[in-house]
Amino acid sequence: MAIPNHKLRAFEFPDGSYPQPFNVELDDSFLEMTLRKSFDIVAPDLPGFGLSPAPKQSGLGPRALARALDALMLQLGYEKYGIVTTDIGWFIGMWMVNEVKDSIIGHMTDFFIAPPTPGDRVLQAKGEASTEESAYIASYDSWFESHWAYATVHAQKPLALSQALGDSPVGLLGWYWDVNNSTSDGYEYSFEQLITDAMMLWIPGPYANCRAYLEFFKPDVMDFPPSRVPTGVSEWGWSKGPFSKIGDFAFAPMEWVKRTTNLVYFNKHDEGGHFPAICQPDLWVQDVRTFFGQLREAGA
Repeated sequence: MAIPNHKLRAFEFPDGSYPQPFNVELDDSFLEMTLRKSFDIVAPDLPGFGLSPAPKQSGLGPRALARALDALMLQLGYEKYGIVTTDIGWFIGMWMVNEVKDSIIGHMTDFFIAPPTPGDRVLQAKGEASTEESAYIASYDSWFESHWAYATVHAQKPLALSQALGDSPVGLLGWYWDVNNSTSDGYEYSFEQLITDAMMLWIPGPYANCRAYLEFFKPDVMDFPPSRVPTGVSEWGWSKGPFSKIGDFAFAPMEWVKRTTNLVYFNKHDEGGHFPAICQPDLWVQDVRTFFGQLREAGA
């Protein structure tokens, strides 16, 4: 997504004790029928998104937010909880399972980046990588070579960009739509959905949310230590989108995911796009419930 927004973080608490995040744009009636029967839900806006004020000082990157969100959960009375993440919320989740691991009973995500190591690239060059690994590397490289410019601008020149976007709500919507369209696997967002999303970025002002990339994408943002927190990953294809070369970007090989996680649940969907909670809500909910159901059965 071009600009992270109010949908990125949420928590649900199974049986009133374990939070797990989900996408807050889902229809209330749908949530009532599916998730709210089993979970308490806490859905905080990240600072600078939606109705959450922008940070007043620098330094609020994913590691600091991991500790801040844990402090929030403790204030609300939840000493143990689960998390569900997507997009930039995933970076926070990956640091939560290290920085505040004693609070987390499980981490479910529908988004995972597994950068190829030098060794992986050597195997690919020798023709010894698997078909899945080769396809992922090709899409990974295509994404960062041809579709990552927006994030670079956000991270390096957030104020300059925001001065332009802040002058035109339509311009902000167009900027948001461009990457959203690239990653949505052909899903057609309604005008109402697009306008609502853009409005939730407009309320705090474009600079408030664009600047998050400056804080997030430091050189060490993905230096995640291996975690023992039970982790579930559901992957969703992008092959129906307008750019076929990034169709496998969301398909990080399972063995590569295991390098930094205690992977206990893995499900791969041929379609669904970058925000499957919107594009494939029934299947998305099924993955979330299955993962935390397994943890419950195991006595987590």
